[in-house]
Amino acid sequence: MCTTRAPTDVMALPRSRGELLERFRSAVAEARELMGRAERAARRHQWREAAQQLKQSQTELDRAQYELIREMRGADLSWPAIGRELGERNWEAVYQRFQRLERRFGRGSSSDRAGPDHPM
Repeated sequence: MCTTRAPTDVMALPRSRGELLERFRSAVAEARELMGRAERAARRHQWREAAQQLKQSQTELDRAQYELIREMRGADLSWPAIGRELGERNWEAVYQRFQRLERRFGRGSSSDRAGPDHPM
C-alpha cells in the first residue's frame, strides 16, 4: 500500500484567524440570503429564478466549506482529521474536493495543488 502525504503549506491563509472566520461567516450569511430568495421565488412559481438562487447559494456553501477546511489546515489538522470532522470516511475524497474548491476560488499556492503523499 502506498502512503501519501498532503501538502502542509498554508501560505495562502489570511493573516489572522478572525479574517478567515469572517470570510466563512460571510459565505454562510450569503448562502442563507440566497436560499431565502429561492424560497420566495418558488412561492411565486418563478422556477428559473428559484433554481438560479439555489445554484448561487450552493456556490456560497462551497465557499464556506472551503474556508472551513482552510481554517482546519491552518490549525494543523491532518487530512484524515479533517475528514473525520466533516463526517467523511475517505480523507482523500475530502482532499480532492478541497483541490477543486481551491481551483474554483483561486487562493491556492502551487504546493497546495500538488498531490498528497502522506496523510500526516
